[in-house]
Amino acid sequence: MKKIISLVMVMALIAVSGLFVVSASPANTPKQNRMQAITQKQTEIQKKMDQLQERKQQFETKIEEWQGCENGLANKKVEMMSNKGSNLDLLFENKQLRLQLSKALKTIKDSDTVLSDETAASLLSYKDEIKALTDEIKATKGEIQDLLKQNKELIVNKDYVEMDLVYDQIAEIQLTRNDQLQSINDILVKMVELVA
Repeated sequence: MKKIISLVMVMALIAVSGLFVVSASPANTPKQNRMQAITQKQTEIQKKMDQLQERKQQFETKIEEWQGCENGLANKKVEMMSNKGSNLDLLFENKQLRLQLSKALKTIKDSDTVLSDETAASLLSYKDEIKALTDEIKATKGEIQDLLKQNKELIVNKDYVEMDLVYDQIAEIQLTRNDQLQSINDILVKMVELVA
């Protein structure tokens, strides 16, 4: 009987201690578990929505940046083509002046007229100036083509800042050539006036 009483006492102690453990731990009912899971899912969804919103904002910023660069680059292309047209016009004028000079010199030669030493010296001086300017123009030959090839690579890499710099370099070369061609034409006009 003592054994039975001690067994009952031990069981009673175990039962009481189990109740304390159960009552001490928070009661996680299935409803509370579902609520925690839903709250956790809502938090995850909100984080993903925030990330998507941030990506969307970055994408819109990139689009605006590209459109701004594209408009600026389009203006640079138009300027480049305008400069090219100006250079071609100056070259045409240059050829016309050379033809006039050539005809004037041929007329002088055919009429057996002799140029004065002062006129001949001036013509040689002008000729040297034209040669120096022509050499400067020839020194830049191929630079624009190289820059345009480089620009194609930049277009593929979408490096808009570098593309803008390349167009600036091209414009600088074209404007320098423009000034040099204009100087040559001015000298040719002086030569034609000198022999006319």
